[in-house]
Amino acid sequence: MDDDARRDFLSRMGEEYLVRHTPEELALHVRLASELGAAHPLRVNASPAPDGRLDVTVVGFDFFSAFALLCGVLAARGLEIEAGRASTQAPREVPV
Repeated sequence: MDDDARRDFLSRMGEEYLVRHTPEELALHVRLASELGAAHPLRVNASPAPDGRLDVTVVGFDFFSAFALLCGVLAARGLEIEAGRASTQAPREVPV
């Protein structure tokens, strides 16, 4: 993802999102978002966390009930969801 695309991504996420995440998490989100496309509408990253847990990050195109479906799939695979957060971007401004 080039610098303009990175700035666009982060500028549309909102202040709360930028404050809530570490620079490393933001970089991961930007990287995953740069891999999105028609063939890959979502990207997943799982990393080890303390006590044998996993931190699972999902970045994808927004669609109705996406978060609920994702939680259902994770639970069906036997994962206990201890916490979850969803963020969406503001739409791009279209010049008139």
